[in-house]
Amino acid sequence: MLVKPRIIMPLDYRLISAPQLQLAVRSLRGVEDAECYTLGVAHEIPELRNDDIGRRLVVAALCKLSGDPLTTYEDLGGLPSAELSTLAAVVSGALDGISPTHWRCNVTEWIRVLSKGALHVTNRPEVLAIVHCGDVAIGYSGGNRTPRPDRYFGMPVSDLTDGQRMAIEAAHEAYEELGKVNG
Repeated sequence: MLVKPRIIMPLDYRLISAPQLQLAVRSLRGVEDAECYTLGVAHEIPELRNDDIGRRLVVAALCKLSGDPLTTYEDLGGLPSAELSTLAAVVSGALDGISPTHWRCNVTEWIRVLSKGALHVTNRPEVLAIVHCGDVAIGYSGGNRTPRPDRYFGMPVSDLTDGQRMAIEAAHEAYEELGKVNG
């Protein structure tokens, strides 16, 4: 989840019409994922709504290994229906593993698992790097630390994926747990 700017995962799937093309999926921001669903359920033909959601997910997430977008909504109209359905299922399955979104996953469980991984000794330098990316304010009543994930990832908070936000939260939880253990 800490990949900058986004996770790119090669797919073990080839298009029948272009078997030489290496396909990949990029993680999505929650708003991008939700937009696919929102626009898809608005399809005027109820029987085609699920297909439209799948097509929109493919367009949003399918990319080259470089991360460059691979297709447009219109391009997918040329794919046979069965191949488009298979591709949508493959993309959706890949997104489940690399792109958790707040509206589609068990956020508490994701953060729990990420936090457990962050506690591993090999991940502690990264946890410290994340936790120390923040603003500190000290006043008469004490101190306050405001996390700044934009500094860690080097991009605006609005560009972060939900998975990246979950990883930041998990790192902070792991840091607190390390303080209890070492404290």
